[in-house]
Amino acid sequence: MIQSQALEGKARGHRAYKIKVGRGAMHMPLDKGTERDIAIINGVREAVGPEAKIMIDANNGYNLNLIKYVLKATAHSNITWIEEAFHEDPPLLENLKNWIQSEGLNVLVTDGEGDSAAQIVDWAKQGYLDAIQYDILHYGFHNWKNLGRELDKANVYTAPHSYGCVYGNYVLGHLAPLIKGFLFIEWDEINVEGIDGSNYIINEGKVEVPDKPGFGIELDHDFYTKMVEKSGWKRCKKLVG
Repeated sequence: MIQSQALEGKARGHRAYKIKVGRGAMHMPLDKGTERDIAIINGVREAVGPEAKIMIDANNGYNLNLIKYVLKATAHSNITWIEEAFHEDPPLLENLKNWIQSEGLNVLVTDGEGDSAAQIVDWAKQGYLDAIQYDILHYGFHNWKNLGRELDKANVYTAPHSYGCVYGNYVLGHLAPLIKGFLFIEWDEINVEGIDGSNYIINEGKVEVPDKPGFGIELDHDFYTKMVEKSGWKRCKKLVG
């Protein structure tokens, strides 16, 4: 099932895939969940081929020993990063980074998507993390523009999180050229009625961004006219900065 989903993404032009792991923390018994994680990672690598990028996200569902076990069991699958392996803890992160180096793995350690510690940027600058992942919707475009340039000076990568919202699809491609250490656009395939985002094209792992006003997004004016005629309109609070 997951292999077929990965292949569907490949057919759409994607060349990087993020896999949810940490099943043993909640959804399955610890041993069986961890082995399932390993099987899925290796299975996706088998499906998408050696050139694709594979990232894994544990949503803080591992501990230090578990993530080492998973990374060792998937070493041949060449994982690009482990995201939110466990709640941020500098001594544990330092231990993990040193272990990755000693094992000869080329895996980035990333964090910051959710309720991250206030010191997380400082910890990244100290070398405990390779990339920061504040969510683009909540942190905002301009805040990310400034932070990304700050992270560039510290040789820390930028990898904004985006999930369940079409906003990230459209703005991350415009943010990427402003930040030297920008890694990936996290693309969530969504169609929104009344909005035409077809000017954004995924081609061989790259997002082609339109050179048009308003982020190149076209509105279906007939759709909105009918909606206003049907139910009126109301003013909404601003959601993003």
